Amino acid sequence: MKRKIKILHLEDSYKDSELIKSLIESGEIEHEYFVVENEKDYINILETENIDLILSDYSLPEYNGNEALKIASEKYFHIPFLFVSGAMGEDRAIDAMLNGATDYVLKNKLERLVPAIKRALHEQDLKTKKKHAEAELRIKNRELIFQIEEKEIQAAELMAANKELTFQNQENEKLTAQLIAAKEKAEESDRLKSSFLANMSHEIRTPLNGILGFTELLKEPELEDEQKMYYLSVLEKSGARLLNIINDIMCISKIESAQMSVSISEINVNEQMDEIFAFFKPEAEQKGLQIFYRNTMQLNDTYIRTDKEKLFAILTNLLKNAIKFTKKGSIEFGFGSVGGRDKACLVSTNETIEFYVKDTGIGITPDKLGFVFERFRQASESVNRRYEGAGLGLSISKAFVEMLGGTIRIESEFGKGSTIYFTLPANYNQEIKANKKRIAWTYTKQREMNL
Repeated sequence: MKRKIKILHLEDSYKDSELIKSLIESGEIEHEYFVVENEKDYINILETENIDLILSDYSLPEYNGNEALKIASEKYFHIPFLFVSGAMGEDRAIDAMLNGATDYVLKNKLERLVPAIKRALHEQDLKTKKKHAEAELRIKNRELIFQIEEKEIQAAELMAANKELTFQNQENEKLTAQLIAAKEKAEESDRLKSSFLANMSHEIRTPLNGILGFTELLKEPELEDEQKMYYLSVLEKSGARLLNIINDIMCISKIESAQMSVSISEINVNEQMDEIFAFFKPEAEQKGLQIFYRNTMQLNDTYIRTDKEKLFAILTNLLKNAIKFTKKGSIEFGFGSVGGRDKACLVSTNETIEFYVKDTGIGITPDKLGFVFERFRQASESVNRRYEGAGLGLSISKAFVEMLGGTIRIESEFGKGSTIYFTLPANYNQEIKANKKRIAWTYTKQREMNL
């Protein structure tokens, strides 16, 4: 006998709960129906019953739908969560879906309820079947590997039996070293894969939910043009976010497979910093942040030889992180000389340029500083929950800095902000032409752009 679907409904209106229950019954969904209106009963049902679907009003007298979604996302993320509300609004609905909600249905459009429930249950069933299939595949792979290892050991033992004792010892030592190296490589590969999948499953699911949800909304035949444009803008943003994640993954893949090349040319650092400042000004202004750009070097136009695109990518990644993790205050970035420049601004080819990006954001605790540049990781799991991103930006920046012969480090104080420094060899061109490069000689130089 097929098990009935258990539906938990968080609703304070008896009339609305009865209406929704009757709609579900008319949709021929075999189910058990639980209605609660407060946090205590909500959590109790989740802990004691094997719930298959959660329906929730957005606003309740003593509770909030967002809090219910947070609990479900953290502890019962496998359960589909649908908002059913009459006062939710499109903006709140979008935020809810970006935070993990499966779908939402307005109470004045309850004809969407049963199809939305069936679709959510069908998608969850597919995910469960996929999970079981993957588990079975992993078991079969382990069995196959075990069989292969057993055959290799038997073959090695048969060969070793026909050789002298010294040769046997040498072969055994080689085999042991190979097994240790293979084990370490497999463990590291498994760790990176697990970390990658855990982060990507959240980061990819969020824009995909937005794309799927609003694609479904666009199917409504009576949509007004203004609604269509709004839905399309959300689809565009979700698609752009997904594309950024995929681009980061492709970049890491090229780095790992040594397919990333370096193209050195002479560049004007000041011009590039001006471009970066102009690029990030609207985003900082939108968040109400101040942004400063400082140059403490003596040349009005500073020319170095490096990879322009990779320097741009490094600074872009660091500034994106700074803006993302800063709610109020300021962002500061700039560069200066670390090597032996004299007052006449004559430099050697061994001089080092130090760049920095400083913010007044959330900061990082000391125990997390050691792995901020590792693949697929952010400073904390809670950060992954609250801020979008694949956690690859700092890792890509570190790889690019090292490709260009530099080093990167971070200083941070939790709750007060972070500063990331990285150095690059300047490799200055010795043939400086003042009439071409418009060099201005000063003892100190500071450029400040204040929003």
